[in-house]
Amino acid sequence: MRKLYKLYSRIWLQPRVRKRMQQSAMYTHGDIRLFIPPGVFHPGYFHSTQFLLDFTLRHPLTGKHILELGAGSGLISIATAKKGAVVTASDINQQALQALQQNAEHNQVKLQIVYSDLFGSLEGMHFDYILINPPFYPQDARNDLERAWYAGLDFQYFQRLFAGIHPFLPENTEAWMILSEDTSTVHIEDIAHAAGLHMEVIEKKRILWEWNYIYKLTKA
Repeated sequence: MRKLYKLYSRIWLQPRVRKRMQQSAMYTHGDIRLFIPPGVFHPGYFHSTQFLLDFTLRHPLTGKHILELGAGSGLISIATAKKGAVVTASDINQQALQALQQNAEHNQVKLQIVYSDLFGSLEGMHFDYILINPPFYPQDARNDLERAWYAGLDFQYFQRLFAGIHPFLPENTEAWMILSEDTSTVHIEDIAHAAGLHMEVIEKKRILWEWNYIYKLTKA
């Protein structure tokens, strides 16, 4: 059954979702309403965003400084800001940044919105929680839409992510990253280890036929 679902996902589901993501859409989650422009990751089409959000909301958030790295349309950023967190939402996609600003204003929350290629524009900032919902398919991205899916043939995204995160991991910072079993988690763990990091599964959930894992990143 797992193999059939994986085949169905690759051949039918993913191409269909990518086609839909080329159009603008509205998305509602509880009392949060989001505008999703073309080329921006749509949180309603994937389980990972909801799983990471549910996990994060179980933690004390009032007054906590949160970074959502690659925030997209901003569901997690807005939801945690509504719980009293001080949120920095970063992205490299200019359309995503515009949507973040629009969605923050519409949902009456304040976000610090930053254009940043991973940690490139965040130097000197401190966070209590760093939240990462990364692209993880091993293929090179040709545009902003594909960057939401593809991490590079050799997982270059993770090589750069792990190389840049060290200054942002003092002992009092928690960094959480979500991955699906639909990628090579062993390869990604090897990249983390080579970069002097440890990945520990702290939460897992099976959704349909697919396991999703939340990892805690720490210095090895």
